[in-house]
Amino acid sequence: MTNNTYDLIATADPHSQDPDFLAAIDADPQLAKKVAQAKALEQSLQQVFNQPMVKNTLASEIIRKSCDAPVKKRTPAMLAIAASFLVAAVSFSLWQTSNHLVTYSLAQHALAHTSHGREFAGVVDEQPSISSINYRLKSFGGQLNDSLTNITWFNDCRFEGINSLHLVISGKTGPINIFLVPKNHDFTMQAEFANQEYQGIAQELSSVYMLIVGNHDESLSFYQKQLTDAIYWNI
Repeated sequence: MTNNTYDLIATADPHSQDPDFLAAIDADPQLAKKVAQAKALEQSLQQVFNQPMVKNTLASEIIRKSCDAPVKKRTPAMLAIAASFLVAAVSFSLWQTSNHLVTYSLAQHALAHTSHGREFAGVVDEQPSISSINYRLKSFGGQLNDSLTNITWFNDCRFEGINSLHLVISGKTGPINIFLVPKNHDFTMQAEFANQEYQGIAQELSSVYMLIVGNHDESLSFYQKQLTDAIYWNI
């Protein structure tokens, strides 16, 4: 399937379990965002239309008066006005709901970033210096000591436009990807997550979310302990 096809599926059937579509979501953060937005909008619509009509709103009052009036006073113009108010009220409810319910999954983004970066992130041991990592890490309120000696790569990355940090350390069976994401109210966090390729764990720290992603046969809690001991957070 093409990218355009995936975009259409994300809009028309965001719950599709097609294997190719699910793989595309894991590999493309923008597609994952579209799927999350489509699901949130679908939920918003269900909530709006499952709610009972709110009493005493302007739209409902106009409709009530129109229905209670004698037949000779029910003009098409009155019904049109009432209908327009009702449409406006429902549209506002949808806009308000969709703007408050859309959240973004840290787990989904971490898995997608890991899948996307497997061709370059940590493939070659670049042996980055502790000082260069700390120069970037200090903007997150953290400082790395020299106990973590297996870092092979690091770079900036973005989670929904939020500047974040991507570290890679060497694991027993492959690269271990670490993402440090500043706290943001639009993110949802799962302590454990996985897809067909990778597993991950997440931890909420004082100023950031820390996500660790690796192969299924890795003990991620071991690396979590290493990172906890190696990074000091001053905020």
